[in-house]
Amino acid sequence: MDNQRRNPDENGCTKATKITDDGIKTKAYYTDMGCGYISQNSVPEKVDVYCFDQLNTGFFRTSDHPPPLYADIAIQRTEKYATVFWAEIFGLVNVVTAFVIAMILQTFKFVLQGILRPIMIGFVQLLSDYLIKPFLTLLYNGFTQPISIFLYNVLSSIRDVLQPLAKGIGYFFELFAVILRAIRLVEVKNITNITPCGSQQMKC
Repeated sequence: MDNQRRNPDENGCTKATKITDDGIKTKAYYTDMGCGYISQNSVPEKVDVYCFDQLNTGFFRTSDHPPPLYADIAIQRTEKYATVFWAEIFGLVNVVTAFVIAMILQTFKFVLQGILRPIMIGFVQLLSDYLIKPFLTLLYNGFTQPISIFLYNVLSSIRDVLQPLAKGIGYFFELFAVILRAIRLVEVKNITNITPCGSQQMKC
């Protein structure tokens, strides 16, 4: 027995939902050929699923999954052989550049070691022997030494004159120091008593 609900539309086709004996639902549809029915089981329901990606802090992964291509393999092989080819080409060029660079560096070393260094050492040595050393000797003998000897003799004379006076003042203040030491309120003494660990009074 078929259960049917009918609802005519503007095309004259009756929209009906029928349930047949086997339990299959059918719906009416309209085309240029007229009205007809289609089973719901023949058209599966489309369900969109949105998945959460796994958390990965190391990299990002794209959502698409392209199929493996032979072109990718060909690209990898081509890149490998091209790398080797151009490495050999530039290796040959590097032989020439290494020769030129070594020549430039050795020329620069020769200029520094064979020309500039002897000139610099000789110039400084001559400047020291014939200008700096005579000038410093003249400055010491003519100015520094006489003034230093004069100051030394003056200070030694002052020391010899004031030494008896300083001793007399020291003896005078020594009497007051003895009196002040006798009336002191606190006396601090540092006594160090080292007791061996084997004694009965101290446990180590």
